[in-house]
Amino acid sequence: MKPILFELPYGSGFPVFGFICMMVIGFVVSLLYAVKRAKKRLVPTSCIFDCVLLVAVTGFIGARLFYLY
Repeated sequence: MKPILFELPYGSGFPVFGFICMMVIGFVVSLLYAVKRAKKRLVPTSCIFDCVLLVAVTGFIGARLFYLY
């Protein structure tokens, strides 16, 4: 995987990293899949959005803490 996929032309160039791009794609695809399954099981989609937000935030914080210590 390329470390930097491309650069956005803002200021001196804002790099878009491949790892972050793949993480965002993974979160979006898993969110869409979870919403699709939740509709079949009559689970409110607001619950799915809350869970995904909680998992994303705690995952980033946990990964950062693991990296630091």
